[in-house]
Amino acid sequence: MAHTFMKRLNIKKYSLLGWSDGGISSIILSSKYSSHIEKLVIWGVNSYILPQEVMSYESKILELSEHGM
Repeated sequence: MAHTFMKRLNIKKYSLLGWSDGGISSIILSSKYSSHIEKLVIWGVNSYILPQEVMSYESKILELSEHGM
């Protein structure tokens, strides 16, 4: 969702700041769209993410985007 928003604003490179679960979302976003990420700043985030956790976060992100959030 954040990547789509930045794309619509015609911003090709941007930085991400994330705390806690927002940090995890930023990690996922930066891994998918690494060519668009200038800097990644995260704090209060788990040191690693298990594959099943990635699937859980992605499904939550998808659910939010389907509701226009």
